Amino acid sequence: MANSKISKSRALKIIQNVLLIVIGILIACSVISQDIIKYIVGIAIVVYGAFFLFRSVYDTKSFIMPFGVAGGILLGVGIATMCDYVPLVMLLTNIIFVALIVLGSLLLIDAVVKFALHKNNAGIFELVIGAILLTVGILFVAIPDMQTYCWIALGVVLAVYGLYNLVITIIALSKK
Repeated sequence: MANSKISKSRALKIIQNVLLIVIGILIACSVISQDIIKYIVGIAIVVYGAFFLFRSVYDTKSFIMPFGVAGGILLGVGIATMCDYVPLVMLLTNIIFVALIVLGSLLLIDAVVKFALHKNNAGIFELVIGAILLTVGILFVAIPDMQTYCWIALGVVLAVYGLYNLVITIIALSKK
């Protein structure tokens, strides 16, 4: 039978992945009203910043460790985004386009390397996901009308990534 105790780092990892899933779903659902995206993004950044601050204090008993500093910066950026002081939504839109293209390309390269090393099963998932991300990123850049769907793609990617990490963490816990 598995050990019922969870280490604090794994518990924080589970909480972080659940936050990613919730934030991803909220961002993906924000297509209903484009005006609400700044509030959802602002709240998501504030929640993630507060989580980093909590994690810094919980792990190191200090706010001025790297997680605490990052959390403080995220809190400030989140509040500024919600107050329309920082037009972060347009900047994030452009960053998302580039990030999808880069992440898709990196996954494709990694899959090709795995295929070259004859690890065929390991590279199939990365090949498919990489091709999808690269295609979606290129479509966002090439077709301006698709930019309205950018936030749906980001939300889905965040939710899937959080779900993937959550499943990996739970599988690792069950093997102990």
